[in-house]
Amino acid sequence: MKEKIQNVFLNSWIRVATIALFITLIGWSAASADSTIQTTTTLTGAAQSTYGDSVTINAVVSDDTENTYNVPEGIVDFYAGNDLVGSTELFENLPVIKERPSKSAPQIPDAKLTCGSECPTIEWGGLTYWAYSYSINNEFTLLVAVDAHNNIVKKWEKVDSKPVRYVNQIELDPANRTVTFTGQGGTFTLSWAFLSHANAQASITLPELPKGVYDLKAVYRAGEGSPHSGSTSTGIIHTVGGLNSQTNLSSNSVTVEYGEEVIFTANVAGSVTGQPKPTGTVTFMDGADILDTVTLGGNGIAKLAKSDLPLGTHLITAVYSGDDKIYNTSNSSSLTQYVVAIKTKATLTYTPAAPKYGDKLTLQAKVANQSNNQHLPNGGKVIFLDGSTELGDATVLNGEASLEISTLGAGEHSLHVIYNAQPGDLFHSNSTSVDYEVTVGKASSHSNLSSDSATVEYGEEVTFTANVAGSVTGQPKPTGTVTFMDGADILDTVTLGGNGIAKLAKSDLPLGTHLITAVYSGDDKIYNTSNSSSLTQYVVAIKTKATLTYTPAAPKYGDKLTLQAKVANQSNNQHLPNGGKVIFLNRSTELGEATILNGEASLEISTLGAGEHSLHVIYNAQPGDLFHSNSTSVDYEVTVGKASSHSNLSSDSATVEYGEEVTFTANVTDSVAGQSKPTGTVTFKNGTDILGTATLDVDGKAKLVNSDLPLGTHLITAFYNGDDNYNTSNSSSLTQAVEAIKTKATLTYSPAAPKYGDKLKLIAKVANQSNNQHLPDGGKVVFMDGSTELGGATVLNGEAFLETSTLEVGEHKLRVIYNAEPGDSIHSNSTSVDYEVTIVNDSSNSNVSPPTTSIPPVASDNIVGSDGKANADLLIAALKANPNAIIHTASETVYLPANALSSSHALSIYNDTGVSITLPLSTLKLEELTQALGVDVKDLVIRVEMKKQTGEAASTVSNAISDIGANQLADAIDFRVVATAGDKEIVISNFGQLISRTIPLSSEVTAMATAVLYDPVEDKLSFVPSTFTVKDNITTVTLKRDGTSIYTVIQRKPTEFNDMQQHWAKNDVATLSSKLIVEGTENNLFEPSRQITRAEFAALIIRSLGIQPISSPTNTFNDVLSSKWYSGTIAAITKTGLMQGDEKGNFKPDSPITRKEMVAIVVRAMGYAGKSIKLSTAAEADAALAGFTDRADLQWAKVEFASAVKAGLIQGQTATKLEGNAIASRAEAAALIARYLINAGLIN
Repeated sequence: MKEKIQNVFLNSWIRVATIALFITLIGWSAASADSTIQTTTTLTGAAQSTYGDSVTINAVVSDDTENTYNVPEGIVDFYAGNDLVGSTELFENLPVIKERPSKSAPQIPDAKLTCGSECPTIEWGGLTYWAYSYSINNEFTLLVAVDAHNNIVKKWEKVDSKPVRYVNQIELDPANRTVTFTGQGGTFTLSWAFLSHANAQASITLPELPKGVYDLKAVYRAGEGSPHSGSTSTGIIHTVGGLNSQTNLSSNSVTVEYGEEVIFTANVAGSVTGQPKPTGTVTFMDGADILDTVTLGGNGIAKLAKSDLPLGTHLITAVYSGDDKIYNTSNSSSLTQYVVAIKTKATLTYTPAAPKYGDKLTLQAKVANQSNNQHLPNGGKVIFLDGSTELGDATVLNGEASLEISTLGAGEHSLHVIYNAQPGDLFHSNSTSVDYEVTVGKASSHSNLSSDSATVEYGEEVTFTANVAGSVTGQPKPTGTVTFMDGADILDTVTLGGNGIAKLAKSDLPLGTHLITAVYSGDDKIYNTSNSSSLTQYVVAIKTKATLTYTPAAPKYGDKLTLQAKVANQSNNQHLPNGGKVIFLNRSTELGEATILNGEASLEISTLGAGEHSLHVIYNAQPGDLFHSNSTSVDYEVTVGKASSHSNLSSDSATVEYGEEVTFTANVTDSVAGQSKPTGTVTFKNGTDILGTATLDVDGKAKLVNSDLPLGTHLITAFYNGDDNYNTSNSSSLTQAVEAIKTKATLTYSPAAPKYGDKLKLIAKVANQSNNQHLPDGGKVVFMDGSTELGGATVLNGEAFLETSTLEVGEHKLRVIYNAEPGDSIHSNSTSVDYEVTIVNDSSNSNVSPPTTSIPPVASDNIVGSDGKANADLLIAALKANPNAIIHTASETVYLPANALSSSHALSIYNDTGVSITLPLSTLKLEELTQALGVDVKDLVIRVEMKKQTGEAASTVSNAISDIGANQLADAIDFRVVATAGDKEIVISNFGQLISRTIPLSSEVTAMATAVLYDPVEDKLSFVPSTFTVKDNITTVTLKRDGTSIYTVIQRKPTEFNDMQQHWAKNDVATLSSKLIVEGTENNLFEPSRQITRAEFAALIIRSLGIQPISSPTNTFNDVLSSKWYSGTIAAITKTGLMQGDEKGNFKPDSPITRKEMVAIVVRAMGYAGKSIKLSTAAEADAALAGFTDRADLQWAKVEFASAVKAGLIQGQTATKLEGNAIASRAEAAALIARYLINAGLIN
């Protein structure tokens, strides 16, 4: 015990040494020579603990002198038995004031507490002091001291020196060692000595005592010069219990054979997590017998391997011994271990292998263990049997026994052995072998076979002859039967003649090679059976001859031609060809086939083209005709004449503007129903002038697109040049009118608010009403003020200018008149609407503060009130003054009176933060809105919202951005435009064109920044076309999209695809990845060389334009199911007109897209984005494609492809090849999308 305590309290000894040194320095001794005051030392602490618990014991040293207060000083030594376990310096026990619930005080007869729910008490030396008043309400105080169990230890009646009752306050004076009570009537003061002897305490905590019983005591040693004497406490017995252990026992096999090794594993675990693994030993028991004792490993596991357990059932247990310090003993549950006899297997062999009657037969028995057990069977008996008849027995030695016999008769015998282990072999089980069939044979015979012909045709007779002889000289000829076999099939059985010969004639052998044998049956007494060697007999197909005839004798293209084939036998065989196929051929081209019936077959065709043909037939007998051979006829020369054709001509528009494309379509039809369409080329003519040549498509149509016909009326014809099957034909004339391009004149001016004397700049714009690329040039614009001509100017690229300072103060109606002739021969005249302009005196205030950098300086500040409502008159004036008016609002919502909105103007609305939206007012379609709401325009209000998202709505957007690993650069803004009338409203979700919005940014941006749309329903972000500008250190993003929603700006690193690191399209793919336009495939791959389908490219296009797929679409295409992922995408893109299906109502979503289809769609997308690059004329297209030799292959996509080449969107796959019909790859698609977005100003 002493050794264990010393080990545990090594640290305690160090503390003791330190304190002893301190005692020496200050001069303390065990007891002062003049110590006269007696002390009492009391030791308290728990009576028991468990290993691992921290045990705290406390010593209190009291001064035993009455009515004095001398605090003991010195050291307390703590002992366990005679072993010092620690020393601690005394410290004074001081009283403390503590508020306690009055209901926790003891009930005192004739006394009461009057301090309410909480009363002041004194806590001191383990006692609580309560101040009561008497129930009779006299003027004195009752003081009571109770222990922790509310037992009254001390009690003082009427302790106050002057009348004080209802104590409600107690105060300590440590300096004077007094306590003062305050209540009704004043205060009274008591010394600490009045309440208690002076005392001090010391305590020590003993960590992780080893299990065992300890006699603990405390010895007080007074300090030097102390008036107190030392004292020793009464001892307390403290028991430290060990931790419980648990022992589990297992074996590697519940049942083992005798001599087989079994391993028992005892796993001993402690009951407390974090404690060391149990140590000590485990004793393995077989019932009451000890098998062995094994020391536990560091993992708490002990193993015992045994291979000498006797046969029978054993109850095994594991007994853990426990250890000295921590763990108690424990026993495992019993484990049942079975030791059984070794399983055996008996086998039999014999020699010779094919005995004959009279031979000596040696029988060899082997008895082996079924397992790998090393104990071989020994001492048991083997009984040899023939069926149920015992032949003899023998003792087994090392697993073997043998017997020799010569008594088996001829015939079949079933032999086996039985091993009886007991009594000679105690450790093995009995076993019986399987039956071994043994035949004791007769004498041998020999059979030979021949035929009268080695090869015959199907149906021809062949005779087989078998000759059977015996092996013993002087014996009779064999008798019995011979069975003739074709492989495994019996042909027939024939009885041997007296000469040992049997014959068989056959004429029904099937085609092929036959292995014929003769099987002699043997006889009852002498001869065994015998088989002849195989004889090869060939049965071949009947040879045939094929011939051909046809009608009519002189066919034309499209005529029905009857071909008649005959197939006959070359021999006199009566089996006619039936069921085989005749293939009719034109040289190497198969025309068709027919089945032979009684040697004949025919075919009707009308597909032979005009010209020379060499016809023949091939007869393939198999699989329908198994009995005949194939044959081929000679060639028969046939001449087919050409058929006539018919040409019709149409155009997609009878009248077009100058420079506008017109498509001429020639439809060439055949004169023979059901034949292939005419092929070849059609030459289109304007009078006698050739416009161009086009190739017929599979439907017999050829198209020519022309945009350079001069003004006037033209007679167009189409001449079909014929092909191999059809003669030429000419269409009737078609009248095509080309008229002047319609124009529209508009006027703008600056400054927007002119004053008298200002130089007013008038800007006339003359634009085409259509998308014609020929801008007005050379005509004259006349600037008018009412009926007064202000001046004229020549139009250059659609614009003309005039400066004037002659307008008087007042209202003016300005307009422009465009006179195209004589300078512009291809455009029409036009006159603008009147523009009302007010000239005012120069009385403006020059002290107006400039606007903030977020708002354009030209914004009108006084139109929108603080309530967000726009003044109709001021708004009308602003729009008259500037067709692109800008207004400012301090509100997030603006209410615009509809009757103030001119449909030809645009209105930009800015708020204080720089957020804006620009509305082309014509897109609002006010007339449709008033009809839908059933109101007059004066009662219609357009509500424009630009609301910053806050709270949960803003958090939702931010979370969606975080989920894709992006950073948010701007607030999320909800843009909404709503038409309202009373309590009715219509949300305007689409405008039919891209409209602009701006959002200022709070962070710097990189090329990977982009605006995004947040869809709250799908909780998804998608790309929005956006460009970034920096002015006065403020970055602003401009978003362009057709539709309202929630928008913000993000910055996201592109995905680094594993297969794009060295790819030529790496940067383009990275750009689109960062902007959420392209995604990868599996395993972080992009698969740049993989083909892209029409549906996949459609998805890229609508994403690049910020167009959302249509939810729950109603698709009109035959091959687009609503359940497919692309159904909403295809519905959205066809709605824009950027892609369409074919004339059969198919979209072909899963078909790969060609380069020319892809380019044409992108050129249309440029136009949709407001930047058309399409060339105006075929001549321009030819010039752009001059270096490419395969430009004619572009056909309908020629102009679009040329436009893309000229704009730098695409280039040839080589210096001379465009490969427009080649299938596009994912990399090519990504590169084209990236280039067009930059070219169209949709990203920068």
